Amino acid sequence: HQIRAHAAFLAAPVAADDAYDEAGGPAFRASLGVLAGVRRGRPLLHAWSMSVPHPAPAAPPLQVRAPLPPDMAALVERLWPELGLDPA
Repeated sequence: HQIRAHAAFLAAPVAADDAYDEAGGPAFRASLGVLAGVRRGRPLLHAWSMSVPHPAPAAPPLQVRAPLPPDMAALVERLWPELGLDPA
């Protein structure tokens, strides 16, 4: 929620965020065509990889990786084919 709210406040809303993107709501989204095939009902916001401190002070940080959902992966491949889909 915080990322979405701050991004919208800075006039850079998360793509497909119908809740926070007042200027580019569903009508704008439909006019783009770029977002065709993206699952409705959620913004295009995903953490591919993150690292957080381990609760045990002597342990190394916890690293979590998650592949993109299929609809987001298809959009990334369409818009940025050189990016790749491996979060590693």
